Amino acid sequence: MADFNRERAIARYTELSRLIHLGIADERDHEGNYGEDGIEEAADNLVFQAAQNGLVFAWHKDTDTFTLDQMSASDRVVFELAMMQQEGDQAE
Repeated sequence: MADFNRERAIARYTELSRLIHLGIADERDHEGNYGEDGIEEAADNLVFQAAQNGLVFAWHKDTDTFTLDQMSASDRVVFELAMMQQEGDQAE
């Protein structure tokens, strides 16, 4: 996995979130497939990469900015369990 650059991730996630919020991003279809423009998929990939590094994107309304904060212990457990489940599903 490439190095996770926090500053670039925050900048990119901010840009993608703005597009999603403005309704510019192609919506997922009824089967949950990402839109053709890849905006939602790119945002989800950043969320996943952050989680792999024990981080979560946090919105700060007072400053209208995102930060990357440490994932809570309970969220970390949920993430790790989900990864184990996914690995088990792929093995079947």
